[in-house]
Amino acid sequence: MEKLLNHLHKYGSVYNTEDSALFFYALTKMQQYNLFVEFGTGLACTSLAVTTAMKENNKGSCITYDNGSHFKNVDDYKNFLNNLKKEHKLGDRMITINEDINFNNIFLNQKVDCVFSDFKRNEDYIEKLLNWSSKYVRPNGYIFIDGLKSYNLGFNKAKKLIKKYNWSLTVIDKEDKQNINQNNMCWIKVDGNI
Repeated sequence: MEKLLNHLHKYGSVYNTEDSALFFYALTKMQQYNLFVEFGTGLACTSLAVTTAMKENNKGSCITYDNGSHFKNVDDYKNFLNNLKKEHKLGDRMITINEDINFNNIFLNQKVDCVFSDFKRNEDYIEKLLNWSSKYVRPNGYIFIDGLKSYNLGFNKAKKLIKKYNWSLTVIDKEDKQNINQNNMCWIKVDGNI
């Protein structure tokens, strides 16, 4: 746990994820997730927190997607993530996919317990994310979208799709120390059967 806290303290402020990563750690510990999917790995605060909880639970895996465009090159990013997995002895619990997110090419052989998106928030992306989630997130699973309420067009698109799928939405306010439009988290519950 100390290694996780050190990583979150070092990198969490960049994308305002230090506190929310701890939230996902606790949620994963309590819910005993089998599969967590993250879109937008960033500096791996959330995926590291989730996989640390999964390691402690002795079950589950996290698939996380990011093309590494925020690094000098994708090889440096892959090395950063691989070193992190080795340092924390995560084995195969953290599956990193370093490519552009294309929902048309993401196929899973099991239902997802929780999706976390900390990537784009435009209408097109939100529509693709929620339509993909309607096929892959298990009933009573969750979808979290960081900072979505700060983007009116994407937020309005999400509300329409949430109504269409008969899901529920809670907006959680959070402090945005870096002033990067991440002062909220949209928490969507996938109610009933999809």
